[in-house]
Amino acid sequence: MTAGSGIIHSEVSSEEFKSKGGSLEILQLWVNLPAKKKMVSPKYIGLQKNEIPELRLGDGKVIAHIVSGDWDSVKAPVDPITDIHLALIDMKEGSEINFSVASDKNILLYAVKGSIVVNDMEVRMHHLVEFNHDEGDIFIKAASDAIILFGYATPLHEPFVAYGPFVMNTKEEIMQAYDDHQKGKFGKEEALVES
Repeated sequence: MTAGSGIIHSEVSSEEFKSKGGSLEILQLWVNLPAKKKMVSPKYIGLQKNEIPELRLGDGKVIAHIVSGDWDSVKAPVDPITDIHLALIDMKEGSEINFSVASDKNILLYAVKGSIVVNDMEVRMHHLVEFNHDEGDIFIKAASDAIILFGYATPLHEPFVAYGPFVMNTKEEIMQAYDDHQKGKFGKEEALVES
């Protein structure tokens, strides 16, 4: 979802889930837009698992679910406003992959499940790996079956202010967003047409 100039949304469980229950896992990642594109029209894309392309990596025991950007000529279903490349990656125990990311990019690596070793550093489930801009290649080995979120993008080099559900560039813009919300200027998710 691109919030852009404003949208009201919520994550709502199905009636079946509400009545029967079951396991539920949500991983929500918020990405800031550059100041000049903050007020783009809101957009929503709902994807099912079979609509997300897969890319087999390394020894074939690694499957990358390509969400955003281009990966080895596989185009993701989400066409980002900026150059965000993002994949959810399943790794079998003992499998290995490596990525070479340009030093001018910011890197995101989050261990969703399992345990991995990143450039000789052990990373357990629910931990985020921080990288400097001089790392070079990134070597990942699965110490157990694991799921990781991996991505990279060009940093914006702009100030940002986050408050409540809003991310803007200044405190004044945050106050304006709250004012717009209170005046009902935001659209609803249901009003959007999937593209």
